[in-house]
Amino acid sequence: MRHLSRPFVWFASSAGTTRAALVAVVFVLVALPALMPVIATPRTAPREFVLVVHDMAFYREGSTEPNPTIVVKASEEVRVKVKNLDTGITHALSVGATRASIDRIVPGATETMKFRAPDKPGRYEYVCPPHAQMMKGVLLVTE
Repeated sequence: MRHLSRPFVWFASSAGTTRAALVAVVFVLVALPALMPVIATPRTAPREFVLVVHDMAFYREGSTEPNPTIVVKASEEVRVKVKNLDTGITHALSVGATRASIDRIVPGATETMKFRAPDKPGRYEYVCPPHAQMMKGVLLVTE
């Protein structure tokens, strides 16, 4: 039975309980504030682009401009989905500066790749390696 004259007697009743309570208090005072930036700043989703392949060129979904310039920020996470609508032709996609690539995009398929944009602003090439003369564009990295 707890005594009102000694309200904390129940808290210190055993060494195991005291140790567990001390660990919890230390966690709340030390570890939790250290984790707050991680908890409070959720990771942003990668910027997504959809490229549609037809007539031996890349197009932004809904656009008629072949092999468009894709603008991203330095070090930005990027996800590219590629839909191959060319009948009977297998394509690929490579962004050399990032070493990211999709080796085979068969007709009718959609493939996805993720990469981090280069740290240094500049113009970088993306290309379909088997059809590089016709299918290449610019990845423009800004600050």
